[in-house]
Amino acid sequence: MTESDKILTPEYLDWHAKLSGLPSVLTDKIRSKLYKRYKKQTGNEPWQLTEVHESKQSEVINSKPEKVPITFDVRPDPELIIKSVLEHLPYLKFRNSLRGIDNYNFALPQPWNLPCPICDGKHGNYGLHGSWYCENGNQLPYDPEIAKFYSQDKLEYCLTCNTSSNKLKFAIYCNWTFRKFFSYFRVTFSDVSDVDAGVAPNQKPELNYYRNLWWRNGEFSSKAKWEEVSLPYLLVDNVTLREYELRTDKFNIHGMWEWKDNQVMIYELPSKPHETCIYAINKIIVRACSAVDYTNSRIVNLGATRTRADDSGKETDSSFRPKKARVPAPAGSDGESEPWPNLVIEVAYSETIDHVFKKVREYWCPDLSRVHDVIVVKIDPVPDGEIPSRMQAWHFCANDRRTRNSQLEARTHFEFGTQDGANPPNQLNIVPGMRLINISLNCLYHEAYTGVQIPATLPSPIVLDFYQVLDEFLFTYRV
Repeated sequence: MTESDKILTPEYLDWHAKLSGLPSVLTDKIRSKLYKRYKKQTGNEPWQLTEVHESKQSEVINSKPEKVPITFDVRPDPELIIKSVLEHLPYLKFRNSLRGIDNYNFALPQPWNLPCPICDGKHGNYGLHGSWYCENGNQLPYDPEIAKFYSQDKLEYCLTCNTSSNKLKFAIYCNWTFRKFFSYFRVTFSDVSDVDAGVAPNQKPELNYYRNLWWRNGEFSSKAKWEEVSLPYLLVDNVTLREYELRTDKFNIHGMWEWKDNQVMIYELPSKPHETCIYAINKIIVRACSAVDYTNSRIVNLGATRTRADDSGKETDSSFRPKKARVPAPAGSDGESEPWPNLVIEVAYSETIDHVFKKVREYWCPDLSRVHDVIVVKIDPVPDGEIPSRMQAWHFCANDRRTRNSQLEARTHFEFGTQDGANPPNQLNIVPGMRLINISLNCLYHEAYTGVQIPATLPSPIVLDFYQVLDEFLFTYRV
């Protein structure tokens, strides 16, 4: 046997691969021991005569698989997709799976002298790895709880060369049942009218698909025709509170969805008026409390706080409180022991004012154990491109509830837009000091932490001038 006839076996290559990445001083010492140990355990030299000529090997390993990508109507389980890879690429062998990634090595001897079936480049025995990718190109997470957040109507299983990072699309899974569902409605109901939703039935499945994208991957699609939706709108059913909270955190959706009875309902849609008004109100509250910044009496802006109570999950548009002690579980705002905010801001644009009032009276301020004061703003919706003109504000305080069963009434209510709600509307000329909400320091510091004193540096009450809210709001529409 000549030196040129000696070809290392795949088994020995696996042993040798363990040396990769080690310092040369260590590999020099280990290599001789590895050779002796391999020969002792197997009884073989670490090479063998091959029955396949090198030219034949090159032909086999350089031949790219035919009839790929393979299409699956049902997503294959991990064992099936690995089996398919090995059947179509016989020069590969399965190594292991880790965190959703399947690793493959070359089964033929001396693969570093042969071209890669994906990139046609020469490399060592670094092999390939395979994993599932979503239609948008993102890798599908291996954690099934996180994978729920990703669209899985169309997935691609790609093999990636570990040397060049080039990809080969090996298999495609497409939810054909879902697509046939679309086709069924197009054919069956193409001539039927439906006035119930104001949308032709042949559009319903597609509209539902695009609307559901908001839940599945956080995409607020323009193809969903949200402007035609009547709120509240059932987004998804049979959802746990934990899953609801995971999605709202992942997609940063706050103050628009609510969870109750395993249903997620939409009460508010994303809009410039909604977000701009929240920012303007936050700004005047933060400025009014700036004298106690960086002191033990500071007022903390909690933002869109997530809460749990009454077997439901709701979020504020914004909220504030001083330092407060934890409360006995499960009376806290998180269903455990987190203290409730003292001041909550609710801004309604798409949301109905009746729903906001119900939330204030039954959820935020059922008694003195939760939120103490709530400021509600209702902006009348206008067509896209127009500037909202009618804006109203209400101030509710839990101290005003006379009895446990009596309905909490607003302490203050006024119009502060450029027009009122009369028909025809009257023009309003709001000036500084005309539209005010007063927040007592006793309310703002209700049940503050022991040692936190009501500061003398803040005026009592704190005065919030809604002329400034209007001015800040309108400024965002000025070119």
